[in-house]
Amino acid sequence: MRDVISLKAIRLESFSNGKAKFMTGLSKIFTRTDALLGHVLRGSWHRVEVRRAAPVMAVVLLAAALFVGLFYVWTRMQIVQVGYGISKLELKNKELKNRKRELSLEIASLQSPGELEKKARKHGLVAPVMERVVHVPEGKTN
Repeated sequence: MRDVISLKAIRLESFSNGKAKFMTGLSKIFTRTDALLGHVLRGSWHRVEVRRAAPVMAVVLLAAALFVGLFYVWTRMQIVQVGYGISKLELKNKELKNRKRELSLEIASLQSPGELEKKARKHGLVAPVMERVVHVPEGKTN
């Protein structure tokens, strides 16, 4: 706005003093415009805004780095905990498989005819004589 006002003042002055002063006024305007454009192109105004935003940006970047770091540590801790859980479950699985094998062997030994006969004698049971055995045909029940 200030440049516009000075341009009007230079034009009015130049009309009163002649063409030479108008050209001098134009050269002053172009010089000021070039200087102003140079400041903008060099980024001196932008640097002022960056200087004001630098502390805020530093805090934001620090907070983001802290968040990423904490997230990384948390994920690593979760991986370790899951690893411990898997180890415990694998150990439990191995123990259960061993117990199942032991129980299968015990069932097989208890169902063997020799073992059954031994237990029957222990409880006072004897094999029946053939005359006392009654054969019932299949399908008929009384």
